[in-house]
Amino acid sequence: MIYKTLVLTGLRKGKIALLTVGQLELDGAMPFVVLNAANEKNRQVSTIPRRHDLANDLRDWSSDTPNAATFKLREERGIRDRKRPLFTVLAGLVNRLNRDL
Repeated sequence: MIYKTLVLTGLRKGKIALLTVGQLELDGAMPFVVLNAANEKNRQVSTIPRRHDLANDLRDWSSDTPNAATFKLREERGIRDRKRPLFTVLAGLVNRLNRDL
């Protein structure tokens, strides 16, 4: 899922590592990811449109992560776990990706 997100978003490893579940807006007519101003060079919030197939995969991924039960429980109570990291990015990810390519 990390590879697919890297390839289809154009985001770099560092940005992918900073993504949280709360930054995903996947249910509208045009799904997107919100990049926090604090993590951007221009210090402005950015949005990146997502293809629907990636949005569906990210939705499934975020509900299947180890904290899924907690995430669903909090969502039912109206408290979305917005700060939970979307991915655990390993230090050697770029080397692994290059080898795989």
